[in-house]
Amino acid sequence: MGPGGVHWTKSRELVIFSRFTTARDYTLEQAGGISVTHVLPSISFGGLLEHVKAATKVIEPGRSKLVSIFDLDDGRAVKLLDIELVRLRVPLSRYLDLEYVGERVAWALRHFSTDLVHSYHFFADIYAVSAARQCRVPVIQTVAGIPQRMWANIFEYRDVWDWTSEEVRIARHNHEFVAKTLVVSKDMVGRLQRYGFPANELSLSYLGTDVDVPMLRAASQIGSLRLGFLHRVEPIKVSPAFVPAVALAVTAGVSVEVVIANHGSLASELIRGLAEAGATIDVVEPAGDVWGRIAPVDALVLPSLFEGVPITVLEAMARGVPVLASAVGGTPEAVIDGVTGVLVHPNDCHSLSRAIVRLAGDPELRSRMGSASTRLVRQKFNRADHLKDLISVYRGAVRQ
Repeated sequence: MGPGGVHWTKSRELVIFSRFTTARDYTLEQAGGISVTHVLPSISFGGLLEHVKAATKVIEPGRSKLVSIFDLDDGRAVKLLDIELVRLRVPLSRYLDLEYVGERVAWALRHFSTDLVHSYHFFADIYAVSAARQCRVPVIQTVAGIPQRMWANIFEYRDVWDWTSEEVRIARHNHEFVAKTLVVSKDMVGRLQRYGFPANELSLSYLGTDVDVPMLRAASQIGSLRLGFLHRVEPIKVSPAFVPAVALAVTAGVSVEVVIANHGSLASELIRGLAEAGATIDVVEPAGDVWGRIAPVDALVLPSLFEGVPITVLEAMARGVPVLASAVGGTPEAVIDGVTGVLVHPNDCHSLSRAIVRLAGDPELRSRMGSASTRLVRQKFNRADHLKDLISVYRGAVRQ
């Protein structure tokens, strides 16, 4: 028995965790007795984990399973899951060894008696397709990420979706065996088309978020701004312009407070940098519902270098919180500049600083943006709509 009542066994190359929920609130028509195995690069990928948590809502209790390929997480995410998890121990150095990794994923699919595979991210897709073919089960994919090897040079800010020719070859080959390809943003659909993927075989599928949530927008006085930085703190999520921008805003007379989730490889460094820049820091632990444990914020800040359509952004907008974000990836599909938030170039500390000063000096603007954000999320990013569509996708894939 592992910590928190989680059963676990160890072998040389995998760790099995099992936890089952005893009751759930089902409000949608269910997909029946389908057993779905979700394949992720790692359960530390917060946005992708939200995909899985949403998808499990259309499957009967005990019929959703999860495979995490790379052992990158810190263990805390396991406590958030009510589904059986196999965490494979695959070194990143072997990420293109399809036979080595595919055999291990196939073992997990057989272990789970899988009827359908749902894979997420390039690093999961390339193995999930191979394993599903071995096990003769259909696979659908959600394209929601970039090859992580790019992250080492990401501070140069270039087009980080620049796949190598080998990665393109593998992705296009695997695509021929996928029952359905779901893509999380229009931006990513366009990128895939440029790599030669047929437009009629790509389905735009916004994950969305829960919309029936309490409002959490603060009403700070003019000259003060309480920012939420509530996503995982990794290089791809933190532009090098962010801390200098906060320092410039503080120098301009703005009282900046940052609520930051203590989660990710750069969390400690960012907390220290923001404190040195003159901001007040409020650190929260990431476990559970972070939004339910923080005081209201004036705006969410997301100074990232690449995104699909960020779940944290949608969560903020559903709560009436405007967003200050980098104009990258699919973010502008949710954050409409001047309407639901403010968009800036990711490496321009001056424009980011001016945006902070602008929001701090205009509470009425923040209020209008927050109200517009809530309306847009309800219209375009309602998770219930996504789940209804997902039921049809699952059923269609199994019938093929």
